[in-house]
Amino acid sequence: MEMSIGFPRLGLELSNVGKIISISGFEITFSGLLIAAGMLAGVWFTVLMAKRTNQNQNSYLAAMILEIVFGVIGARLLYVFCNWDSYRENTEQIWNLRGGGAAIYGGLLAGIIVLYLYCRIKDMSFDKMADTTCMGLLLGQIIGRWGDFFSRTGFGGFCDYLLSMRLPVSVVNPGEITEAMQNHLVTIQQEEFILVHPAFFYEFLWNLLLLGFLSWYRRRKRFEGELFWIYLTGYGVGRAWIEYLRTDKLYWPNTEIPVSLVLSVGIVVLGILVIITRRTMTRKRMEVLKKRRETLEAIENQENQEKEEMPDFWNLDHRVKTKETPQEGENANEEPRVNDVTQGDREEEGDSGSEDQKQRGSDEEPPAQ
Repeated sequence: MEMSIGFPRLGLELSNVGKIISISGFEITFSGLLIAAGMLAGVWFTVLMAKRTNQNQNSYLAAMILEIVFGVIGARLLYVFCNWDSYRENTEQIWNLRGGGAAIYGGLLAGIIVLYLYCRIKDMSFDKMADTTCMGLLLGQIIGRWGDFFSRTGFGGFCDYLLSMRLPVSVVNPGEITEAMQNHLVTIQQEEFILVHPAFFYEFLWNLLLLGFLSWYRRRKRFEGELFWIYLTGYGVGRAWIEYLRTDKLYWPNTEIPVSLVLSVGIVVLGILVIITRRTMTRKRMEVLKKRRETLEAIENQENQEKEEMPDFWNLDHRVKTKETPQEGENANEEPRVNDVTQGDREEEGDSGSEDQKQRGSDEEPPAQ
């Protein structure tokens, strides 16, 4: 019974759920194995998305490897920071990853910083890479979250509803058992059990829905980087209410401030502001481009209309110029030659000649008779 996990309201009982698997004498926790599998799946999915969108796959592979390395470091450092009293006298245990302990927000923030620096060095678009890598990251979270199921950690407070999960008290950290759990202990074959919220399963479902939405919205996004900010906002919303349920919260040292809950709220607020601002800027930019395009189209239509009307005026002007222009080889300033006198000139000369002859005839004396 000590290794069992049950869902009494669903009539589901898993009697032998181990925490560790041994491979050739080397023990590996199921939690660590699933986290590693999630990382590999995330890298594979990211590279696949890069290939489908005609991006450099090698760049994404290198970026994801760096994100994983520094993400693990960041997750561990945030966990140690929140539990510094436990590590103050045991600093050699800080990097004992097999001992467990990591804060996902530390890994997430470290990964974002590394990706940003990588894009700056490689002169690549951070927004575009973030849109692609966030989906792979989300897939890794979906798989890795099941590690809490095997490690019996990350559960919520007392729950006696449909999805209520039953865990043996003997395998749970005593500091995570609340008063409500103590008041509703269940005894089976002299073994005490607690009934809790399966917070890991809530987060699994939430992330799965978020990944489905991002996959659908990917071709409908308004600006580069929108998928990344939707991921941060959506994950922050889900993690905020799930973190509220959990009994293993990480607190700011010497305070009662839950770190993950505060970070979730801050990320949600920031994400909403960024999405609204950038959508507004994108809409205004599109309106300006639309007006500019309409103006250019109007100018082009006017020019086309003028071109259609221009040939008639040009032909008329051409005919006038052709009529007034001398024939080729003739000098426009040359005086008209005798042979070129017009018929009217000849008639005028004929009339004037007849009058001269009559005048001379009248002036002559009549011949002697």
